[in-house]
Amino acid sequence: MRRCVFFLFVFFSVAVAAEQIVVDVTAYNNATVSGDVPAGVEVQYMQYQTTHHKGRLLAGDSAVLTLSGMPLGRLQGVTLEMHSNLSGGAGSLRLYCAEAPVWQIDDDSFAAETWNGTYTNEFVEISKTFADYTPLSDIRVVITASANSLYIRSFTFEYVAMSDQAYTVSFDTHCNERCRPRTEQEPGAGVVLPTLPDWSDEWLFRGWTEKWCPMTNVAPEYMPAGEIYYPSADITLHALYATKSSEKPVLRQVTQPVSGRYALGVVLYRGEGVVTYTCILTGGAPGSSHKLQTVQCNIEYDDEGYALTDYDKVPEACIYILTFDEDSLTIKHEATGRVLGHKGKNLTNDSCRWAWQLTETGRVMVYYDYNAETNIASVFSVYPGNSIDDMDMQYGKVSNMYPSDMLGLILFPVECDTPTDVWYASEPVSNGVEQVQNDREYNSSNIGKVYDVSGRYIGEEHDYSTSAVPSVRIIRRQGCAEKVMR
Repeated sequence: MRRCVFFLFVFFSVAVAAEQIVVDVTAYNNATVSGDVPAGVEVQYMQYQTTHHKGRLLAGDSAVLTLSGMPLGRLQGVTLEMHSNLSGGAGSLRLYCAEAPVWQIDDDSFAAETWNGTYTNEFVEISKTFADYTPLSDIRVVITASANSLYIRSFTFEYVAMSDQAYTVSFDTHCNERCRPRTEQEPGAGVVLPTLPDWSDEWLFRGWTEKWCPMTNVAPEYMPAGEIYYPSADITLHALYATKSSEKPVLRQVTQPVSGRYALGVVLYRGEGVVTYTCILTGGAPGSSHKLQTVQCNIEYDDEGYALTDYDKVPEACIYILTFDEDSLTIKHEATGRVLGHKGKNLTNDSCRWAWQLTETGRVMVYYDYNAETNIASVFSVYPGNSIDDMDMQYGKVSNMYPSDMLGLILFPVECDTPTDVWYASEPVSNGVEQVQNDREYNSSNIGKVYDVSGRYIGEEHDYSTSAVPSVRIIRRQGCAEKVMR
């Protein structure tokens, strides 16, 4: 049984309002700054391109914004006003604080979810909110266009500057080993977050949160021990504990396809069944070569079929919406809305209906214009490029369609059926999380207060000893020496 001696530390936390710096692009090599601009801050903006045009980036162009002389503080968010062409535009973004990367968008179309979700020729806001503890220092933003065109109008940064006062951080360990408060050695220096022993063999210490965390299976934002925390006022941080992760979930292939959202997997073999390449399809629109690219990943085969083990969740750029009818199939890329069709031996963006069949291993053959007499079909499948690492999806005629199991697509549902089952809490329970099917199983001799897993008070335990409300209950006795999950 755990026993605790309570010490009460009272701090009055002062909420600090965020300030804003707004940078407006006025020329290809200039920008103006307004808002809450700290003294000494300098702004530099430059577009690196051969054809100069205010705020416009063509394929291969880049723009760099630098804010130097920024005070120490917290970067809380950034908003960019940007747009693309009406039917095109792609690129990447990198944001650095003191040359440490804090936000990035990998090269993708402006219609991808990582950017705006759709093409537009009107300015829209591209925003990112940071955890409250993201350090603020000199800022550098780099935007590079990979396809015509991207347009930039402004940048807005929300931040909280450090004051000239040294703050104190105290630590609520919830009856674990006691931690003494720590005060910054000088204003803005921050404090190093301490470590704690694990609560038990089941509940492991993970770090610290600014808000008390109720029991949840959604991972909260937290700071691991050893990091420097920059307080903006006197504050109490809460210890965070988590259960051990169960075996990593896998995305298991669907062998009886129905309409839905999928990743499309491919396995290629080279002689005697040796796997040489495994991948999933990405990209919603064939390029000038009428091909779609692939992303190499780990696809394994066992007695239950194929499994995609690299992802707990399918990347957004790799999600396709498949609509199955009795004898036809349409393939649509979710992020761009493009429907994949064919023309001649090439893939196109034109809508069409494909024929489909299941192979012996549950793969889906996608084809068109099959001739049973000649055993020749036009098949949607993988074709090698210049090397084994250069693969793409293409539509073209093949002979000897059957048996051609390697030409079939492996359908992985986007959502994982087996959750990781990791629980987080500031106050763990002794014997894990258990769903109560019948509260008549309560031991009414355990007098105490009853809470649900969110920490909401429900009532006295004896009020529920004969009820039949299915839920998880925590019985908290005096102090916090013992907690029992019923």
